[in-house]
Amino acid sequence: MEPQKNSTQSKTLTILAIAFVVIAVVYLVARYPSSTGAPSVSQTPDIFEPVFVVADGTYCYTRTQLATTEAPYSSEEHIEITIDGTTVSGTKAGTQAGPGVSNGFWGDLDGTLSGTAMELVYSYTVEGSEGKELELYEVSDSALTKLRYVLTEQGDTLVPDRTGEPTRLVYTLEQCTE
Repeated sequence: MEPQKNSTQSKTLTILAIAFVVIAVVYLVARYPSSTGAPSVSQTPDIFEPVFVVADGTYCYTRTQLATTEAPYSSEEHIEITIDGTTVSGTKAGTQAGPGVSNGFWGDLDGTLSGTAMELVYSYTVEGSEGKELELYEVSDSALTKLRYVLTEQGDTLVPDRTGEPTRLVYTLEQCTE
């Protein structure tokens, strides 16, 4: 019976050795990912940001700027937009006041939505004068942010010169009133 006991012990030791090797390989692969560029568990971000999808509907936003020593003009703006697929339309109106200036402005917004980016043509009237400006916006779940660049003229429309860095003007989402 002694030879059978040695055979059983050999099988047990072999199984333990194989299990140890498998565990060691799994540990090493997880600890030291391959250099092939394939993603590994250690390369996965710890926090996943939810993807914001802009739903069809009507949205209203407000922006208020108080006059300061550096910027002596105050303004209040209201934007109402309706999104239908990739088509955006709406209105923008407001007032501005400062040294020697006090006026209102209003007009229509028409353009497109791509992901969370909007390109809208603002056809406006200020103090009886009409004009057009291509405006760029980013939309989130709580705000609409205008990317304000230096403007250049192209035909009858002012367009952003995207070579520089924009100033970001944030409009807060609010309840639309009828």
